[in-house]
Amino acid sequence: MVLVRVLALVALLAGCRQSLFEAGGGGTQPDAALASTCPSPCVADLGGDFGKGQSAWRYLEDHRNRAWTAMTAAGDHAVGADPANTLTSCALHDAAACSMLPGAMLASSSGSAASADPAAELTFATNQVVQLDLGAYVATGASQTIRLYRNSREDVLFTTIADAGAVVTHSLTIDALAGDRLLVAVAPTGAGATDVGIQLFVSAAPASFPSTCQLALEFASDTGTTIHNSCGVELSSVDDATGAPTAGMVTGGPFAEQGRAGLLAANDYYQSAGNLDRMSDTTTQLWIKQTANVAGNPAWFISDLDLDNGGGLGIDVAQPAMGGSLIEALTCVTATPLDIEGVSGSYPEDHAWHFVRVVSSGGQLALCLDGQKVQSKPFGPLKTTYPPYIGKNVIWTPAGAFVDGAVDDVRVITGALPCD
Repeated sequence: MVLVRVLALVALLAGCRQSLFEAGGGGTQPDAALASTCPSPCVADLGGDFGKGQSAWRYLEDHRNRAWTAMTAAGDHAVGADPANTLTSCALHDAAACSMLPGAMLASSSGSAASADPAAELTFATNQVVQLDLGAYVATGASQTIRLYRNSREDVLFTTIADAGAVVTHSLTIDALAGDRLLVAVAPTGAGATDVGIQLFVSAAPASFPSTCQLALEFASDTGTTIHNSCGVELSSVDDATGAPTAGMVTGGPFAEQGRAGLLAANDYYQSAGNLDRMSDTTTQLWIKQTANVAGNPAWFISDLDLDNGGGLGIDVAQPAMGGSLIEALTCVTATPLDIEGVSGSYPEDHAWHFVRVVSSGGQLALCLDGQKVQSKPFGPLKTTYPPYIGKNVIWTPAGAFVDGAVDDVRVITGALPCD
């Protein structure tokens, strides 16, 4: 069966998961929902934990390119290589932000022209469902961007602009995997900042893990033919030439400091025995690396396209007739006649790692590449009767695995995360 796609090719509009470091809105009043102390059972308290010998936080400079360097202790501050980048706590200092957010960490930065931003990192030791309660306050001066993200800036959980004199608050619940790194950073868009208050409480949510996570593949500890899914049914590594299980292969991942990624070469792909629930909002994300330019058939990185009933989602890199490469997120609109449509944008042929997030929410399908929204269009629920395949489409002609590269940190969750 030849997969036929009816798709307008629209140009782009615009491992091992240890910590990287072993050493250690609106309104003028805080939102009523924002606690003044870390809710019980508290996992971590950004400001309250500062300076404690057993603190789970790491204090660092974020170089905005998936690279971080540890700050050094200087009295009651953590100081970066850029001495204007500092972190301290309201428990140790008085600042205007402390009257608004008594439990805050205080962050100062030298501005957008600096090579790095001040940030703090928390690494989760176990799989758990956690509630994140964030507050931010800028007393005076320029507005500041506050970023809350996981593992890399592309994997954003929440971004806000904190204007002077207004408290910004936000709460969300996430399924955190063992080894996930939660990071919060001040990323100024202009002039530097002094004593920006950031309050972040991490508490255990009253839910069993996994709560929203359906698929989480890290490839860090896989052996034999089984690919571990931290959130449910395991996957198998399969040789398409024989249809038999085969030992999975690994390669270096997108982070130099973190272990392994799943290699996709020759006839290899990964197959699940369980279907994904795509009837409500879903977020599908993964790191991809295509090590050879696509020629002819697309390279399918993940697919549960339902070619019999309509629905599902496929993410591929394709080469259109006009040349270059496209990243595509496709769904089967109708099975008879076969109609595959979706969203797309240009994809760099640099054979490097890229982060892809596809969000189905509120009747819209959005494609995001490296933390930036590429395109969105109206589409209904992505219901599917097929299990997910990694490295191939559900069916295609001719046979063979089209991905020549690797994948890492493959996740599907129930719920919508932002693109940027």
